[in-house]
Amino acid sequence: MNNLRKGFPHVVDDVIPKVLLLKSAKELRNGKEMQRFGATHGQSTLLRTDDVMWLNEHTAKERGLIGTSEVISLFKQHISTSLSKLSDNGDIQAATCILPHNFMVSHYDGEKEAFYTAHRDGSAPATYQELWQCLVAMCKDTWRDGISAGFHTLNFAMDRFRSEKNFRTYTAILYLNVAVSSATSLATDTDTDATHEGEGEGEEVVWNVATEGGALRCFVGAEASDTTGITAAEVLDVSPTGGRVVMFPSRELLHAVLPTKRSRLALTAWIFSDAVLAWEMKIEISALCMCTGPMSE
Repeated sequence: MNNLRKGFPHVVDDVIPKVLLLKSAKELRNGKEMQRFGATHGQSTLLRTDDVMWLNEHTAKERGLIGTSEVISLFKQHISTSLSKLSDNGDIQAATCILPHNFMVSHYDGEKEAFYTAHRDGSAPATYQELWQCLVAMCKDTWRDGISAGFHTLNFAMDRFRSEKNFRTYTAILYLNVAVSSATSLATDTDTDATHEGEGEGEEVVWNVATEGGALRCFVGAEASDTTGITAAEVLDVSPTGGRVVMFPSRELLHAVLPTKRSRLALTAWIFSDAVLAWEMKIEISALCMCTGPMSE
């Protein structure tokens, strides 16, 4: 692992102090906050069954999530520092990278064995040649199956012109899976299995992916047309250990979240290429992923 240039995930442990992770996890597992999670990603439950919400350090603080606000700030700093080091080492191409305005917090319900099927986080922007091919396909589909079929074909292709996913270069995930003793249990009415027997106060959860699932499965080297991982040169399972950050190329690495038998929390940021700046006035960038400017600012 740890070679982004070759498509491997880059893994760093203990990025966030354990005490701060505990504070953030307690805040997010609060019954009121758990109710804010929902399937707002807009994707079918056949593809994914996690629930999400969107936060940045300011909105988190406004909602009283002080620990989570600090975690997001430290996460942003880590991303900036990591990309700078990786660039200096030649593991990535040096370029201006841009962070999103909001970060996605995802919750995978262990009781429902939540999952996310194999996918990539980004795609290259469609070319005008591809748009022309789409228009031809739209006409054919309209002639064969009617106006609704043609409109669906056009809308699917146009999404690549207006989606912020086109400009995602790297994905960064921070896992928030930690636990405390029963004296300071995080368990709430909506989360009765927040701790494991025998865990001491502040002790990090040892996540056993063999029995509890929830691993980030990375299909390294899978062909661009592969959506299942069958062509992968190597399959790596990364445990969602609390405080661990995983980074990988958004458009290249096919990955999945295996069904989890435990409550699983993660904070995700998509790092944009500077090409988005030239397109910002031409396309609709999702408000949830609105760029804030170069990371160096």
